[in-house]
Amino acid sequence: MREALRGLTITGLLEPRVGDGTYVRATNEITGVLVRDDYSTALDHVLDTRAGLEAISARLAAQHSTPEARAAMSAALDARTRAHEAGDLNAYTKADTDFHRAVVHASGNPLLARLHAAVAEVLNAPLMHASTFPEARHRRCPSGSGPRDRERIVR
Repeated sequence: MREALRGLTITGLLEPRVGDGTYVRATNEITGVLVRDDYSTALDHVLDTRAGLEAISARLAAQHSTPEARAAMSAALDARTRAHEAGDLNAYTKADTDFHRAVVHASGNPLLARLHAAVAEVLNAPLMHASTFPEARHRRCPSGSGPRDRERIVR
């Protein structure tokens, strides 16, 4: 048992605290790697990584998304707008997370989805403890997948 706990600690999945117990630090191997050191969990680095993954995802989503995927993105943006207008930071954070996840899933690339989920897990704690709304940067999702829509999605 001790060796199993040690192995999970080395991979970054568990965090032992002397006199306090052992805590789950990550729920998958990728997130475990990300939380192992301070460099990869710096908020600006995590946000930059998420932005890079999402730029690629948006480009792919513009080319490959289904009407259902575009509807999911639009629904998440609508929920985000309603939460912002109501001043509900928890609902806003959930809707924003749902939107980002919908963009990545619309790409049709399961590896991007897995990487994004790991980065989102690292990012979730700082977002849930935010006391103010982040700057609104999302616009309406284009409904089509033509060349002009692809360019708008990537922006």
